[in-house]
Amino acid sequence: MKKKLLGAVEAVQQGVGRAVIADGRVGGPVHHALLGFGTVIA
Repeated sequence: MKKKLLGAVEAVQQGVGRAVIADGRVGGPVHHALLGFGTVIA
């Protein structure tokens, strides 16, 4: 999780509007992330 968080923070610092870390334990994690569910780093 630490690597995901560091990558998300770095992406936001480089100009990405927001990064979403999806929960892989649910069905369709990418779909849920695109809907905004998960940990949002902005």
